[in-house]
Amino acid sequence: MKCVRWIVTFWSFVVLTVALCAQIPAPPQFQPIYLVGGTIHTGDGRVIPNGVIGFRDGKITVVTTRDAFREDTVQGKIINVEGKHLYPGLIALNTTLGLREIDAVRATRDEREVGELNPNVRAIIAYNVDSKIIPTVRSNGILLAQIVPQGPVVPGLSSVVQLDGWTWEEAAYAVDNGLHVVWPLASRIQRRDHNRSPHTKQRKDWAQERFRKIKKLFDDARLYCQASKPRQINLKLAAVCEVLRGKRRLFVHTNDAKGILSAVEFFKAYGVRPIIVGGAQADRVIDVLERDSIPVVVTGTHRMPPQADAPIDHPYTLPATLYRHHILFAIAAGGTWMQRNLPFHVGTAIAYGLPYEEGVKAVTASAAKILGIDDRCGVLAPGYDATLIVCSGDLFNPPTSIVEMAFLQGRQVDLTDMHKQLYQKYLIRYGLQRR
Repeated sequence: MKCVRWIVTFWSFVVLTVALCAQIPAPPQFQPIYLVGGTIHTGDGRVIPNGVIGFRDGKITVVTTRDAFREDTVQGKIINVEGKHLYPGLIALNTTLGLREIDAVRATRDEREVGELNPNVRAIIAYNVDSKIIPTVRSNGILLAQIVPQGPVVPGLSSVVQLDGWTWEEAAYAVDNGLHVVWPLASRIQRRDHNRSPHTKQRKDWAQERFRKIKKLFDDARLYCQASKPRQINLKLAAVCEVLRGKRRLFVHTNDAKGILSAVEFFKAYGVRPIIVGGAQADRVIDVLERDSIPVVVTGTHRMPPQADAPIDHPYTLPATLYRHHILFAIAAGGTWMQRNLPFHVGTAIAYGLPYEEGVKAVTASAAKILGIDDRCGVLAPGYDATLIVCSGDLFNPPTSIVEMAFLQGRQVDLTDMHKQLYQKYLIRYGLQRR
């Protein structure tokens, strides 16, 4: 009996702890809200000092200067944000948020399917809205995320989610709008002794085999698309068909310059313009990217140079190089929990030559354009979703990057998370704060 009582007590404690730590999604906006006096970074390159932004029913209704705004003529809640900075909610690309929780625990990882060719696999149905990682990311201003399945060749379909909701259906923002292909490479850059790698031929055969699989998949899909009434529905080919018809975007994951060139030329034969994800050596093929208007998702600035003879600051300066050549690009952090550092990846790019407002665009307007959702979000302008954050200082500078308020389609989102709860707990433990 003592054992049973102990077990019941233990699990009651666990359930109570989970309930206390659980976050309740924000309710719909019920009254107009006006944020007055802050510096507004609109996301499209404009800055409005001492500005006013108002929104109603989840949509922005006014973005103007304080001089042109009369408080006595409006009804609703007016919030003074003098000295604060306002930005569109940041968009995280190429993430496994909600698909992966604890790397070392297999049962908490649901980001990949068995097999190499899975173009019909949908990441959205595996999205876990109760992930404890999501609030820690949201606290740093990331309000939308592209969740991407993982796999060796064609892992499946990504979706865009808003980081607050009861279920994945509520969180879904743009469903199955991107197909992902991991481009095979025949060789890899060796940082050590080249002569100690006897597997060059095996790697080449491996890459050629995967290339043949991708080509067969797209060739079969093209024939399948041309059939007026297929005898049997093929979910894999139907998923690729949406790409060939221009109704779904194609994301090709590759860092190598040769990989970028071969991918662009390969998909050009199918009438598809790919979006390069990774692009560590994109500066080496800048003329091709410029000629064919190929967007690039730069997966982080906090990483090693792409090859041994590259400048040490190459990852930091790559966004500025793409900007100077008028390449549409976005900055991503990759992975799960590391998404919370996304603003600081942008800050590093700004420190190495990227104009500040272009840095804002790289995680707002440009990211939205790459995802095909730029008609709804990414910019603070009338008619767009009221998805924005209020920061105490410079969002991209760690000492001042304190997000004080966040609104997702007008709903004020809870910014508490497990890290903040532990911080408060141990302030009390060591007598630095009263209960």
